[in-house]
Amino acid sequence: MGLPAHDRSAELLHREAVSELDPRRRRFDRQRVLYVDHAAPVETIRKKLNDVVSQSKLWNGKVVRLQVSDCKETTIELRALVSADNASAAWDLRCEVREKLIEYIQREHPYALPRRRFEDVDKTAARSDEARDVRRRAGAD
Repeated sequence: MGLPAHDRSAELLHREAVSELDPRRRRFDRQRVLYVDHAAPVETIRKKLNDVVSQSKLWNGKVVRLQVSDCKETTIELRALVSADNASAAWDLRCEVREKLIEYIQREHPYALPRRRFEDVDKTAARSDEARDVRRRAGAD
């Protein structure tokens, strides 16, 4: 279940990802997607994910990974993959990771929150005209 494009900036972690039981390893891998601004410090967020997961009693010690899974014009998409021993623990771990990463980004890196940008065309055109006038005057001197 996804959000409409206009609501993505309001949610950091939302999209439900596929969860599967790997019968060979007998563990549940759960992933979440984190939408952040292009200025987000990915390596710092990766380290925080490792800290959060390693301190959780729910994590089975097997999988913790953060990857840039997509890059769009307004956000980058970070995929967090963590593992637990059963579906219930995986759900709880996923919620814990979501809450703690959102809190961390809001507190330590608020500039990394998704935002909407726009360009005021009239002001941009005015600045362009001013710059052209300055260049013209400089050439006339």
